[in-house]
Amino acid sequence: ERGMFITGYLFNSWLPLLGHSAFAVILAARSMCYWNPMTGELRNVVETEMGDLAKRAAVSVRTVKDVLNNELVARYFLRYRVRRVMTSNGVRTAGISLQVRMDDPLIPSDQLAAGLVEEDEWYLAEFSGEKE
Repeated sequence: ERGMFITGYLFNSWLPLLGHSAFAVILAARSMCYWNPMTGELRNVVETEMGDLAKRAAVSVRTVKDVLNNELVARYFLRYRVRRVMTSNGVRTAGISLQVRMDDPLIPSDQLAAGLVEEDEWYLAEFSGEKE
């Protein structure tokens, strides 16, 4: 069985800022990815459905949508874009592509206190714009 590493910093600093639902969605998304900090191997882009992510996080699809559109979550943890396909009946939604940040950044107040404000974007350019 694969294990997941959760830092005390994520639990003690980010959870109070994000709330339980966002925390559960982030962990569910991370569970679909792989990161080995020793080798640098990273697989953090997944194709999924909001319903699958909701089921993994034990929340509603509406909650997943709210979490994915939360400013802190989008800035620091999860980015998504809607996958669309052309059918004979027109364009249809075919799920989402999700990019997941696998490390724990400093919370905004700790960034300011340490003078280490994150200026670089951690996500790929293809995840920079779209909202649903």
